[in-house]
Amino acid sequence: MTHILSTRRRLATPPELPESNRTGALRSTPGLAWLLDRAPRGPEPTPTDLALARARSELAVDTFLETLPEHWAAFTSPALTGDGPSAARLIVGPGGVFALHAQLCDGRIAWVYRQTVHVAGRRAPDLATAEAGAQRLTTLLRGRVPLRTAVQPVVVVLGARALWAPGQTGQSWAAPGRPAPVAVLGARALGDWLASRPQVLRPIERMELAAAIDNPLTWGIRPSILPRPGTVRN
Repeated sequence: MTHILSTRRRLATPPELPESNRTGALRSTPGLAWLLDRAPRGPEPTPTDLALARARSELAVDTFLETLPEHWAAFTSPALTGDGPSAARLIVGPGGVFALHAQLCDGRIAWVYRQTVHVAGRRAPDLATAEAGAQRLTTLLRGRVPLRTAVQPVVVVLGARALWAPGQTGQSWAAPGRPAPVAVLGARALGDWLASRPQVLRPIERMELAAAIDNPLTWGIRPSILPRPGTVRN
């Protein structure tokens, strides 16, 4: 159930944005709305399409999380599974607990607009949904350990050609508007972002959290007891 992926390797320098993005002025908010609402869209994805996209995201996020900063670890959790194309992990480290939702963009441009991440005109992880999921995770974990800090949601776009997000910098392109309530980051910005979080969890607390995350009872899953060979169930 658990992946513990941590390394001391630093993240590489983010790739440059396209020339048009570096030299031209950003569109106004109405311009962003026009682009998002009228971008060419293909047919709606089928459940099979979503399952394949989620499998690709799962592989990509596990490879990406091998570059987590020192003292940070990633975990899977049944409470984070869903039907969408994104992959999700619990990230635990000195700076807290984060519910990470990763979306594979395949070289397309990602936008944050009206509390939603858009990729090629389609809605990707919904920020309000990510926020509600983090609150639920906080409740479940506090039922097992005295967690002093709430789980915080964060959305990471993998393989995006560019990321435009209101009020954010780093490997995102600051767009007009108020900052999103959920952090939305480019893949190469996550490591430094995590390392810059103020310390809120001691090592012993992180160990207790890891044990709670690994415990099926935390997620309401009761382990099945197999009968001994030769016994008959009533």
